[in-house]
Amino acid sequence: RWGVEATLPALEGMFAFAFADLLRQEVSLCRDPLGIKPLVWTEHDGDLAWASEAKGLIPVCTLRTDGVQAVFALTGRLDRSPHLTGFQGGHRLPAGHVLTAVAGARPSIECWAPLEDLVDEDHHRELARTDPDILVRRLDRLLASACERVGASAAPLGLFLSGGVDSSLLAALSAPRSPAMLCADVGGDRSEA
Repeated sequence: RWGVEATLPALEGMFAFAFADLLRQEVSLCRDPLGIKPLVWTEHDGDLAWASEAKGLIPVCTLRTDGVQAVFALTGRLDRSPHLTGFQGGHRLPAGHVLTAVAGARPSIECWAPLEDLVDEDHHRELARTDPDILVRRLDRLLASACERVGASAAPLGLFLSGGVDSSLLAALSAPRSPAMLCADVGGDRSEA
């Protein structure tokens, strides 16, 4: 509704999405500032294809293993490049970046949220001087506020339980606010929370 440039700064949390503007014949691939959600892309026969992981590109192009990346993997030294995948021609969209593809032109990639902009050194120094009990109470309030903010829904909430501390904590904090919440474990089974 507002376009990519106005929407991105308004978003909170983790995301990776594509936005197609059919009138301008333009596609934008967007990734969250921390790069939590993956997004890979390739050009093939003049077309742009994207997916959440490289194997999702297989239906549209042939993926060949990148020999350099294979050597890194075999030696246990995975290359943590923000741009590369393990395949030739497969690219990772870096965290906090937007790829814009206009019909008939090469895609361009721009950073919309530099990671260093998320770090407030003065705030971190203040936190380092703060009593741990105060920090725990502050974290409790922030978590409760976040659960309340995202829990405003006309439909039952859903939550994926990975077994990690973060998803378990969110389930525990959200359940009293949404008794009909559905939770799914990594295997996809559903149970009432």
